[in-house]
Amino acid sequence: MSTYIPLFSAIGAVLGAIIGSIFTYYFTKVREERKHQQLMRTQAYVDLIKGVAGAAIAQQNNDTQRNIENQALVTDARARIAIYGSKSAVSHLARIIRAGFVLNTPERMKDFLYFCQMIRSETFQTNKALITEIYQNYYIVRTYDSCEILQYSWIC
Repeated sequence: MSTYIPLFSAIGAVLGAIIGSIFTYYFTKVREERKHQQLMRTQAYVDLIKGVAGAAIAQQNNDTQRNIENQALVTDARARIAIYGSKSAVSHLARIIRAGFVLNTPERMKDFLYFCQMIRSETFQTNKALITEIYQNYYIVRTYDSCEILQYSWIC
């Protein structure tokens, strides 16, 4: 019986190493998949905002070529948000698009800014920005008696 103790110890060590390797592989794979999905989601959100801002600037400068490029970026980002975006982001973006997605009124701009705030709080769960801070960072506003809003329409 005492001759089997070292054998059982060796078998236990080998089994422990194998099981530990399997668990390490599995959890690393799951973590990498989550990281990849988060990266794709974040990049889609960034491209959407970049495309909206770029199109607004291109429209102000009557730059048709850049406007087309930015609309293509927006369309691509919308498709990636449909795939990788959270349920709340997809439904909020769909609601904005159903409303016509022309950011030419304060209500529509506010709705888009709430979308920006929502995806920001989703991405950085502990770092929530105020809507006024987002507004000041994303849009150039000239204050006279009222705001001058950059108009932007999307190809839907």
